[in-house]
Amino acid sequence: METIHVAYAFDDNYAEMSCVSMASMLYNTRRSIHFHVIESGLSLDNKNIIDSLKERFPHGRWTFHNIRQFDKNQFFISDHFTVETYYRLLLPDLLPQLGRIIYIDGDTVVEGDITELWQIELQDELAGVTPAIRQSNFRRNKEILGMHESDMYFNAGVLLLNLTRLREFDLLNKALDVLPTLHKTFTENHIDWFVDQEILNHLFNKKCKYISPKFNFADHIMDSVDCDGICLADWREAFLSPVIVHHIARDKPSKISNRYMFSRSWERYYVYKAMTPYADTSVDSKRIERYHKHEQQIENALIFPYIYLEYKKHSLFSELAGWLADPPGGKKLALWGVNNYTRHLMAVLSTKDVYPNVVVDGLAQNRLRNVFHYEVQSPEILKDASGEFFVLLCMVNEKPAEQVGSVLADYGYSKDDYVHIFAPLWAVINKL
Repeated sequence: METIHVAYAFDDNYAEMSCVSMASMLYNTRRSIHFHVIESGLSLDNKNIIDSLKERFPHGRWTFHNIRQFDKNQFFISDHFTVETYYRLLLPDLLPQLGRIIYIDGDTVVEGDITELWQIELQDELAGVTPAIRQSNFRRNKEILGMHESDMYFNAGVLLLNLTRLREFDLLNKALDVLPTLHKTFTENHIDWFVDQEILNHLFNKKCKYISPKFNFADHIMDSVDCDGICLADWREAFLSPVIVHHIARDKPSKISNRYMFSRSWERYYVYKAMTPYADTSVDSKRIERYHKHEQQIENALIFPYIYLEYKKHSLFSELAGWLADPPGGKKLALWGVNNYTRHLMAVLSTKDVYPNVVVDGLAQNRLRNVFHYEVQSPEILKDASGEFFVLLCMVNEKPAEQVGSVLADYGYSKDDYVHIFAPLWAVINKL
């Protein structure tokens, strides 16, 4: 059976997280995995600890590639990123014997069989990539990178790389050619520089294959889905059973801070950490318990409506999905409102097999493009259909929602025919 090849690039600061990521991959995959660790200053102690995983997972093998001939001054880094993140650019030349490899960031947890990612057919594409969960955050990035508005900006934390094609493409030299100009333009326009991710989006645009978001699922509750290039069915699968969970926030589960961690599944990290030599069950269990108390204090202290809404929206959507699993009166479902939360709501509803029959919005500009595969309709479609539809009102603020409720009343709908989805949160906010 073919060996799966996986690359990581990290320093001592990410050694524990990367080891946990590897353990989670080995636990959920039975095929032989050869890990290629690219590093320039990883301590011998951490190398030995990571290599010792083979005692628990004999189907794992490790090779450490020390990078000595690498001019760090050519690259631009920041407090959040180290030069190691650029090392993935070296993979085609560093591993000439391989035709493909999976690159994965260390701040990940693998919850499924990585074989599924490894076996994706790329043909002549340079790489398999997953789109960033919130495309609107990267509009300016795409402009500078020469991407069209409809092109999908991808997160480079998980990549299936076609090394054969990338050697022909001459990846490293092309990256070095565009790096100075791109970085200068980003700096002059005051746009955050996401290191090699910007270079890869520029070079791979229209030369890569977009794969399911389940292979690089951002576990970050402050992000709403607004990516129409990936179908709703794929988002449903990502929410239900992600293969790779990526902790993209600055606060990682390995170091629980005094801030809220914006993560729905950060404790899973400690399940897999217990399988590694870095485990300290007593210390970790106390750390988790202490954070849960702190988390409750933070939630109880929230006073800003917008922030409270952000913290609570995912659980609200999940409760709503459970309630709608049995449609009220067997009616068709209409969703009124296209905003930052609409796609996130639809993705969560789909996990309970709840799908709107129609999406409507009163603003003409919101009807210019589809939401997933739904063509946004005018509210007029609900007129004279009060016995046919149950309506979810997705307005974030109360006054607009009340105005839409009045419109529905004029259409002949009773208060039993619609629901303000954010009403439970408004009640708490108003009380506060």
